[in-house]
Amino acid sequence: MIPDTLVTGRTGRASFSVPSQWTSESVRDEIELLAYLPGPDETFAPNVAVTVNPFEGTLDGFLLKALDGLASALTLPYIVDVRLWDVPGRVVHYTHDAPESGLRLRGCEFLSIQGGLALQVSATTTVAQWPVFSELLEKIARTAKPLEVGA
Repeated sequence: MIPDTLVTGRTGRASFSVPSQWTSESVRDEIELLAYLPGPDETFAPNVAVTVNPFEGTLDGFLLKALDGLASALTLPYIVDVRLWDVPGRVVHYTHDAPESGLRLRGCEFLSIQGGLALQVSATTTVAQWPVFSELLEKIARTAKPLEVGA
């Protein structure tokens, strides 16, 4: 699968490309973009969500804000790795429990600041799915672009 289908966000402030087999939808006001790979019922769907917000701080400040968000919003989060990303940006790999299903999930936050906008691309799979989807998820994250500068 390659990211070949351009999807524009809910408010038109960002876009990304996903494989044609993926489904995109609007779920909540705070999420600009969401796409997932549909599968059999009762299986976890690998997914990517994008949030876009005006931001005047530094990339390190954005990273700290994202880490605080993970620590407060997730059940039993464990930070696996934080590294530089050549977009430029930062990447945070982590695991956490999904209380509703009991699954252990693997997540990755791709963080960048582009044109005064903080772009947070959140990719999630189960821990077992991660080796299969990690490369594709990063390819999708690399296609995420703000469409509005200085919002």
